[in-house]
Amino acid sequence: MNLLICLLIVFFNSLALAKPVDAKVWLKTFSADFQKEFCSSRAILHCYHKLSANCHQITDAFAADCFKKIQAPKTIALGPESGQLGASLGRCIGREIEANFQKKNIEDKLCQSLF
Repeated sequence: MNLLICLLIVFFNSLALAKPVDAKVWLKTFSADFQKEFCSSRAILHCYHKLSANCHQITDAFAADCFKKIQAPKTIALGPESGQLGASLGRCIGREIEANFQKKNIEDKLCQSLF
C-alpha cells in the first residue's frame, strides 16, 4: 500500500501548477488512476479473495464512500493538497478492503504487510 500512496503523491504533485478542479472531476481522475495501479497489483490480487473479478467497481464504490467520509472540499487545489487528499483516500480504500474482503495466503509475508 505504501507503494500506491507514493505513486499517487508523485502523480498529484506533478499537477502542482494546474488550477483547482471540481471535486467530482478530481475524484473521477483519482479513481481511474487508483484502479489502474491497485487492480493490476499482483500483491493485491494474490492476497484477497473475490477482489479480482470486480476490482474496478469495488474500488470505485469505496473511493466514493471514502471521499464522503473525508469531507473533501468542492474544489481541490492540485499539488501538495491533492497529494495529501489522495493519500488519505488511498488509506481509506485500503481499510475498507481490509475490512470487507477475506485475505487469502495469510501466511505469506507479502499479504501480512499490505495495509
